[in-house]
Amino acid sequence: SLLDTSGASPVQVFWVKRASVAVPLGQLRLNRVKINRVILEEALFYQRVDSSGQKVGLRFKPAAQDDTTGSRIPFVIPRVTIRQGRIESQNQYKNSSFALDIAQANLSAHLKDQRLTLEGDLNGKVREIKNNRISFFRNQAFTADVHYTYALNQKTGTFYNTHALVNNNKISIKGTHTKLTSGPGAKLNLTVAGYQPLVYLFRQFLPPQAQPFLDRFKTKSQLHFLLKLTGDSGPMQKPRNSIAFRLKNGEFYLPASKKYIREVQLAGEMNNGQGRSLQTSQFTISNLSARTDQGEIKLQLQVADFTKPTFKVEGQGKIALTDMAGFINLPFTHVAGGIV
Repeated sequence: SLLDTSGASPVQVFWVKRASVAVPLGQLRLNRVKINRVILEEALFYQRVDSSGQKVGLRFKPAAQDDTTGSRIPFVIPRVTIRQGRIESQNQYKNSSFALDIAQANLSAHLKDQRLTLEGDLNGKVREIKNNRISFFRNQAFTADVHYTYALNQKTGTFYNTHALVNNNKISIKGTHTKLTSGPGAKLNLTVAGYQPLVYLFRQFLPPQAQPFLDRFKTKSQLHFLLKLTGDSGPMQKPRNSIAFRLKNGEFYLPASKKYIREVQLAGEMNNGQGRSLQTSQFTISNLSARTDQGEIKLQLQVADFTKPTFKVEGQGKIALTDMAGFINLPFTHVAGGIV
């Protein structure tokens, strides 16, 4: 195990219960290192940033020379197996966290021309991806096909042709992270895109005050989303994040009126705003159109300031009062009929 001893008491930041390495008997060439297999069982990687911005985790001293012997000699590891691993990162200053349980990972690794490449597949469970009060994919099982390179000279990591399967839907992950020139952290340019169940996705990033709205209808529609993380990110720096989403030809069922709303078209975005905080966060539906028994309706919705949400709704069209009551609370104990 490895300990961070920079604080008042040591903290375990890397731990492996059992490790085995298989090296070919004929490994005599010093200009190239080959390892047949590496197996890590019950491994843990942990880091934490406290409420004052102090980091606990693995620390690397700058190399005495940029071109070290270790980075010049290429190596190949055809099989890297991880069983029962965990990655956990907490940031109390930014109120964010990332926790991933790896049941099994089957990877390969090689270093050549100052470029480290990792490829392979893994499966496990996302314990939590949290940003402020918003949590993504909590306790969701996943499988992933990973392709990643890290350029040692530029200190830039790149995800490419990387996909994960969550809720039986394929999600693509691509982009880069580059070490900041001063201080800890990285400049991000990452995108995550794919389809997820509409209610499941909205339930994760809408504020608590808006959650009851999602209980008023049922749908099997799949929502396409595009998440972007850009800008500087560090122990005390938050990146810019935005989620664009769209739905084509969706269908909603309203249990209260026992009716369907069909041909639902939806487009919108959520972002953390200029201040990159809950106060500056916005949720916007720029276009919502649907077909009802009375014709077509068109709506726009904006939710601002997730600490004290304010709602703004604009629209036009015709909808039955019984259908409207299925979406929002009306000041009536009973709705017999009528059209708005």
